[in-house]
Amino acid sequence: MYLSLGEGERHFNSLESKYRTLASTWLLAMFVGIGFIFTRPEVSSQFDPYLVSAAAGIVACVGLLLLWNIDIRVCHQLLDAHFVQALVLERDHDWLPPIRTKMVFSQYVDPEHVRPDGGVMRRIKMFYVGMVGAPSLVASVSLVSHIASTSDNLCLLVGISVIAFLAACIAPVYVWKNSKSPLLGGYISTHKASAIARLKAELHAD
Repeated sequence: MYLSLGEGERHFNSLESKYRTLASTWLLAMFVGIGFIFTRPEVSSQFDPYLVSAAAGIVACVGLLLLWNIDIRVCHQLLDAHFVQALVLERDHDWLPPIRTKMVFSQYVDPEHVRPDGGVMRRIKMFYVGMVGAPSLVASVSLVSHIASTSDNLCLLVGISVIAFLAACIAPVYVWKNSKSPLLGGYISTHKASAIARLKAELHAD
């Protein structure tokens, strides 16, 4: 069973790695497309480059949100299910090396500071916030630039700028608030003290 859990972890970890590679490629493709529009006069003369870049930003943001949903809301939860079950086995059987327990606590200088919402998940959230935030910002800036180039109404420009900025914050905030590891977080909250005690015992034994 212990080996099977490890195989499951590797499988879902590999899937997540592929999704994050695809997310990075998706974001890069957006910038390449926008660069193409702005550097080709024959294209920018037929289409408003600001509107095209705004549309590209929106499409990229939607695509990245879909990838985030599959990665964090599906694959990562399945990975956590395997990981937490392996943690339970390591807790209940002293002869098993506490590899995963050390993995959890390795994210912190002081084990006492371990939090259910910290560690690896916090870094993954930062990754996706950046992934989703970049196209949101591009879309907002492009839309404001389009308004600025077509209207001299300062009040309209300020209003659109504020609305665009607030809209650009929606997706990153949503990603940050909804990227969670409930299974692992619950395990850490419940068994943090016993895990720290075992780690300290191993350190003293060494």
